[in-house]
Amino acid sequence: MAGGERGTSTMARLMPVPQTCRTRQVIRHVLTALAVTATVALCCVPRIEADNTVQTITVHAVRYAFDPAEVTVERGQIVRLVFIADDVPHGIAIDDLGIDVDLPKHKAQSFTIAPSVAGDFEGECSKYCGTGHSDMTFVVHVRQ
Repeated sequence: MAGGERGTSTMARLMPVPQTCRTRQVIRHVLTALAVTATVALCCVPRIEADNTVQTITVHAVRYAFDPAEVTVERGQIVRLVFIADDVPHGIAIDDLGIDVDLPKHKAQSFTIAPSVAGDFEGECSKYCGTGHSDMTFVVHVRQ
């Protein structure tokens, strides 16, 4: 017997375990998992239609103000708010709308809201940005 074959039976050398069978099983399991995930995503997750009914409002954060500092939307209207910190990192927190987002410098952060209640929702910069930080406020007015 050759050095690498010592202790190996003749039967094992003649009938190697086919790798392709295991590979096919793994591929089959992965494809099944992907199909199940896609089905759940398409059927069970609520979606916001990507049409022209989504209004986009861009807000710039600069020491020590948001520009614009106030926005007005309709109750039930789907609105995408895009915040951009122009000078230093900021944050935006609007507690009554469930918003608390860090705003890294020069990186747009967006989120979608569809307020179900009319009113004025006040927010503020949630990351200390200097001496005027406490004056940095933002308001979402939701009309009936």
